[in-house]
Amino acid sequence: MYVAFALLADAANVAVDGKLNILGVFDALHAASFPAVHPRVNLVARFKGQASDVGTHRLGLQVTGPGGATLLGHEAQLNIQALPAGVTDVDIPLVQTFDLPLERPGPHTVLLLLDGRVVAQLPLAVQGTGAAPVPAFQPPPGTLLS
Repeated sequence: MYVAFALLADAANVAVDGKLNILGVFDALHAASFPAVHPRVNLVARFKGQASDVGTHRLGLQVTGPGGATLLGHEAQLNIQALPAGVTDVDIPLVQTFDLPLERPGPHTVLLLLDGRVVAQLPLAVQGTGAAPVPAFQPPPGTLLS
C-alpha cells in the first residue's frame, strides 16, 4: 500500500461515491500570539491498496514542532477488506480532522505513518504576525458585492 497524495486543508469530506472534496489547501499558518491552537485542520490522504494489503493496519498521525518536539499524536486502525473479483487495486480516502497546538513559530512537520513507518511527511511553516493576517481585498463597510 502507498500514499498517492497527502495534504493539509481547511475542509474536506468523502462523498457517497468515494470522491474526495477538498477546500483550502495550505502549508503555512500565521498566529497572532503563542501558544495558539489552529482549529479544525484536515489531513487529507488517498491510499492505494492491493489484494496483498488485506487485513488490519496501524495508521498514525504525528505533529512535531521546531526542534522535533511532538505536539500531537494519534493512532487508529485501518481495516482493508478482501477486494471483489477482478479488482486489482482500491482507493482508500482518509480525512482526519484535528485541532493543531502551536507552541511557537518555526518549522513544523505533519507525519502520516502506516504500520510504524512514515509514508507522508508534510512541512508546515508557522509564523507569528503579531496580528491576524489582513485579507488582500476589503470592500468598504456597507458595500454590496454581486
